[in-house]
Amino acid sequence: MKKTIINGTYVLLSAVLLTSCVTKTVLVKCPETGAKITVDGDYYGQQNASFRVKWNGWKTVTVSAPKHVSETFTMRGMGGGNYKEVCLKRDPKYIERSFTIKTTPEDAIIEIDGNTVGHGSFTFEMDRQHYQLAEVSRQGYFSTTVRIDGDSSPDIVKVDLVEDDAWTASAPASDIANKNIRFSATSNKDDDEIWYTLIRYASDYFGDFTVNDKGAGWAKSTWVTKTFNRIKVRSRLEIKRNPGNKKEFSIYLASEYTTRKDCNDDECYKQWDRVLKTYVELPSALKTSVQ
Repeated sequence: MKKTIINGTYVLLSAVLLTSCVTKTVLVKCPETGAKITVDGDYYGQQNASFRVKWNGWKTVTVSAPKHVSETFTMRGMGGGNYKEVCLKRDPKYIERSFTIKTTPEDAIIEIDGNTVGHGSFTFEMDRQHYQLAEVSRQGYFSTTVRIDGDSSPDIVKVDLVEDDAWTASAPASDIANKNIRFSATSNKDDDEIWYTLIRYASDYFGDFTVNDKGAGWAKSTWVTKTFNRIKVRSRLEIKRNPGNKKEFSIYLASEYTTRKDCNDDECYKQWDRVLKTYVELPSALKTSVQ
């Protein structure tokens, strides 16, 4: 009779233990914000979560956070502790690196996303899995776009701009390029001699003229083309005389360029607000020749 009671008590105690629950707590210490805790797939909180587990059961807990490696573990009802602190490790893909862009020449402009961020040098940080495009430019040099990859680029990214030989060989001349420039001859020479003088001086710069009509008072030179590293530049001169006053003239110095070196058609060219240095003094030289 006593043994039966003991067995009955044992059976009853076992049943209670099988159905009772234990409270478990998970605390995320790092990262300090942005964590997500799920228990058996259900969301339970961000930085901390409490839940109940049957004495003979268990729960699968997953802790995740942006830019960190997720951690999954099991918390059992019986044993294992009722409290667990979690510190997630940073995902190596998202660990930030420091990069410095250094340019030659040292005053080149560095732009990122259309904004100027530095001249000659710029330092920034970026996750390993990301990349950044930077535009580097300076007058007299060819602009370039450089890509910095967070995982594979060196810490110091050197950008050496290539000098624009067309820019070096030219001068800003918006006042004479593709503009009508008027002047009057003050020489005592007769009209024909003045005309020949202008053509002779212009020929020193442009050689032959495709049009040279003294009677109509119109002369047009051939195109003179010069090829540079990345563009092709062509120049041409037109001289016109005022029919009502043969001592009044206008000259037009055409300056155009194209990036298509294989094309000689007019539609390939655009007006250029620069003039090759060879022709910078031409307008004043023509004026002086008939003074």
